[in-house]
Amino acid sequence: MKYAIEHGGVGAIWLADSEDVPAGHVLYTGELPQNPIWDDAIQNIREKTQQELDADQAFAIVNEINQEAYTRIIAIVPEHTQRNMTARGLEITQKLVAGDPLTQDEIDERAAIQAVWDQVKAIRAAANTMTSDPLTYADPASRVWP
Repeated sequence: MKYAIEHGGVGAIWLADSEDVPAGHVLYTGELPQNPIWDDAIQNIREKTQQELDADQAFAIVNEINQEAYTRIIAIVPEHTQRNMTARGLEITQKLVAGDPLTQDEIDERAAIQAVWDQVKAIRAAANTMTSDPLTYADPASRVWP
């Protein structure tokens, strides 16, 4: 017997020896489609539409792009360094707001922090462009990174 989870897509389909339908499941005796999904409207399994397949693909591409952006950012500046840079940038900003002059070391430090942050922002901007139209960037070779 074939059974399918009743809500939110076909999370599981399995064969069982029992004629009893497990609670929360529906007995499905037809051939399973290539891309099955549970349809609440018809209370049965159906083939996904092209729009649903495209949405699944877009979701996967967005995840790939965001993971690549994260990997590139972490290679430039690890998370703990990002936190330290943010804290140090706040200290320098507070000094400026108070009207205190910056030392040359602080000016250099501020410029170095900004240079790294500009690289991070460029990667995020590229990722945002790609994720705004993910199917255009299905091929990883089409993804241009700064």
